[in-house]
Amino acid sequence: MVMNLELMTEDDKAVAHLMKRHKLGGTLADWKPGYVSELESVISRRCTEVFGDEYNRVLKQEKVVPLRMNPEAKYEGGILQRLKMRLIVKGFLEPKEWDSKTDSPTAMTSTVRQLVAMGVAPTMQGMTDIEDDVISVGDISTAFLLGDEYKEGEVDRYVSYKAYPTAHKRVFKLKGSLYGQRDAPHRWWSTLTSWLKSEGWVPSKNDPSMYHYPSKPKGARHEPMAGMTMCTHVDDILTRGSRLATQYFWDRVAARFPVKHWEIVEYDNPVTYCAKRISKIRRDGKVWYTVDQTRDIEVFLAEAGMTAVRATSAPMPYKHDIVSDTTPLSDQEHKQYRSWVGSLSYFLHTRYDIAYEVGRLAQYLAAPTKGAMKALRRVMAYLATVPDKCLEVPRVVGDTWHVYSDSDHAGDTVMGTNKSHTGVMIMLNGMPVFWRSNKQPKTSLSSAQAEIYALSEACKDANKVTWIHEEMGRNCSRPLRVYVDNAAGISFQQSTCASSKLGGIFDNRWDWVEELKAVSQFEAVKIATDKNVADLFTKCLVEPVRARLFKQIEQVAYDCASR
Repeated sequence: MVMNLELMTEDDKAVAHLMKRHKLGGTLADWKPGYVSELESVISRRCTEVFGDEYNRVLKQEKVVPLRMNPEAKYEGGILQRLKMRLIVKGFLEPKEWDSKTDSPTAMTSTVRQLVAMGVAPTMQGMTDIEDDVISVGDISTAFLLGDEYKEGEVDRYVSYKAYPTAHKRVFKLKGSLYGQRDAPHRWWSTLTSWLKSEGWVPSKNDPSMYHYPSKPKGARHEPMAGMTMCTHVDDILTRGSRLATQYFWDRVAARFPVKHWEIVEYDNPVTYCAKRISKIRRDGKVWYTVDQTRDIEVFLAEAGMTAVRATSAPMPYKHDIVSDTTPLSDQEHKQYRSWVGSLSYFLHTRYDIAYEVGRLAQYLAAPTKGAMKALRRVMAYLATVPDKCLEVPRVVGDTWHVYSDSDHAGDTVMGTNKSHTGVMIMLNGMPVFWRSNKQPKTSLSSAQAEIYALSEACKDANKVTWIHEEMGRNCSRPLRVYVDNAAGISFQQSTCASSKLGGIFDNRWDWVEELKAVSQFEAVKIATDKNVADLFTKCLVEPVRARLFKQIEQVAYDCASR
C-alpha cells in the first residue's frame, strides 16, 4: 500500500499506522469509517480536551493514562459482519485512586437457561397463550459510554492519545468512564439498574442482573410490562413476556438508551444471545425452544483442524486413557492445550455432556502430558461427531422440577486423588438448567458419606435456582424431590437413629445437616441407577450408558410436554 503522505489526512495516517501495526487486511477505505466514528463519538461524549498552560501542567503534575485504538473484525458464525474500532484506556496503567467499584455482575448462565425453560404463567385475567409468550434479545450501543458521569468531588482523570508515532499527543480530562477502565462495567450496570428500578423493575437479590416487573392492578405505571422477566450481560438483554409487553419494553429502552437492534425469537428467526443461539420450533404439534452453540463449536473445530476425524460416540469412555502417556508436552503444545481446554470450558454453557470430561482435562492445565492431549483430542472428536447437540424444552403452562444427585466414592485414583466426586443436574420442564461436576473438598470414608455430601450440594444448588425462580414471579412447590440412587442419603435424611455408623462424621447440630433433614423443603427419592442422569457428571462412561441417560433426559422433557 503506497500513498502520498503529503495528501493524507491525520485520520488517514492514523488508520494506515494501525493497519501496518496489526497487519490488517482490507483497504484504508474499509477501516477509516470505523476509526473516525469511534474517535469522534468518544471525544464528544466523554472527553474535554486540554490546551495551553493547563496542557503543560497536566503532563507535568498529573497521572495521564494513554489511550489506544483497537481494530476489531466482528464475526458471527464465522462470517464477517463489520470492521470496527474501539478507543480504550490502558486500564493496567490506571492509578488506584481512579478506582471506585469494579465488581460488575452479569446474569448467571443458569438464570439465562431458566428464563428460556420456565413455563407460561397465567395473565392477570387467568389466561394463558403459549404463542404470545415470547423471548427477545437486544443490544445497547456503546454501553460503557452511557454510564453516569463523574460527580463533583471525584478525583480528576486525564488520558492522552497519540494517533501515530509522530503525531501530536492530545490530552483530555474524562467526564465519564471509557472502555478499558476497571470501573466502566460497574458504572454501566449501576446506570442501567437505576433506570430499570425507576421504571418499576425489581432486581433479583440472588442474581443482580436478573429483573422482574411485578404484576400490578390496572392503572399502575407501565402496566403492559407486568409479569415480564429479563436478564442482562453487560449491554446484551434477554427478555421474556407477551408480545405487547416486549414491544412496550423496547420502546421504553430506546427512549433512554441507543438500541443497536432487538428481535423476537420466531420459528424462522433464531436469535443469538451471548453466543448462545435460541431457536423456536414446532414438534408433534407443540412449541419447543432450543439453545445451542453449534456455530461456535464448528468454527473452533475447523480452526483446530478437527473436522475430518473418525466418529467418536463417547468423549472419554475409559478413565485410564488420560494417564496412558506421562511425557510432558512442549511449550508450544502446552499453549495449545490451554487454549483448547479454555474453549471447551466455554462450550459448557450448553454442552453438559462433556462437563465431567473437561473437568478432568482441566486438572492438567499446569503440566499437560501427551496422554492428556490424546484425551483432549478425543473429546474434540466427539464434539465433531455431535456438534449440534442442544438444550431442548417444550413451552408448557406451569413449571416442573427434577433434581438429581450422585457421587463416585474415590473412583478416580488414577488422577492421584482419593477424593470423591459430586454430580448434580437440575431440570426445569425437562431442560437441564443447572449442572455440577466437581471433586468433594474432603476425603469421604465411605460411599454413604460421599452420597450425603452430594445430596447436600444438590439441595443447596436447588435452593439457589428456585429462589431466583421465585424472584422471576413464579411459584415453586415444596418439598422438592431430589432423586438419588443410593439408600444412604434417604436414610440419613429421615433417620433419627443415634447409633448410626455416620456418627462422628456429621454433627447433627450443623446447620447444613439440619437443613438437609428438613423434609418440608426436600424429599430424597430413590431411583434406579440407570435413570440417575447425574451419573454423567461423576465418572467416565461408555457410549451405551451415555445413550441411556440421554434418553432419560429426553423422556423427562416429553413427559412435561404431554402433561
